[in-house]
Amino acid sequence: MPKVMSSAVPARISSRLFATLRRFMIWFAALIALCAPLSQAQNTTLEGQTGGFITPTAYVVPSDTGHRFSPPVVGFHFISAGNVIGNIYTLSVTEGISNRFEVGYTRSLHSNGDNPFFSPLWYYNGFNVFHGKVNLIPETLKGHPWIPAVAVGGVYRSQVHYVSGAIARKSYNNGDVYIAATRTLRKIKPPLLLNIGYKGTNASIFGGGGKFS
Repeated sequence: MPKVMSSAVPARISSRLFATLRRFMIWFAALIALCAPLSQAQNTTLEGQTGGFITPTAYVVPSDTGHRFSPPVVGFHFISAGNVIGNIYTLSVTEGISNRFEVGYTRSLHSNGDNPFFSPLWYYNGFNVFHGKVNLIPETLKGHPWIPAVAVGGVYRSQVHYVSGAIARKSYNNGDVYIAATRTLRKIKPPLLLNIGYKGTNASIFGGGGKFS
């Protein structure tokens, strides 16, 4: 296995940055608590698309009646990935347009693990994620209850330096394209969400493993 020297990679994220991040999280939580009576919940994935954790749905961020643009949806995710990879934080903002499109940006941040042999493969400060989605068919089109929402979307990641990048000592760009079909059965209590999709990608583990060769 190629040997990766920690001295050949950029400096680790400083404690000052994480102190700033913690303060941001506290203020963000306080803001959400104050605005809760005026806001609506919106589920976003780790990378900012409307969906759940790592799976995008065919839905987009909704715009209010009479408005083309939605209020921006801000998301934060944290993953404790163990002593080898370390911790992963993502901050995202997503905007819906005309109940048909959504676009957004996510910054994936990282704090290092402490395994002396394998952690250097992740000794980098994260990467950028740009995403977009187009809803092609609205749910229950023309009143037909059996028609699901159908959407296509894409993700572009830049400055990915994990694993394959650490070995090659360079940054990579990678991305995904996908199609999803989603239908929520609202007459069932609690409602049941059905989702199916297909994705093509040249990334490894959503960028966390770098890029396929």
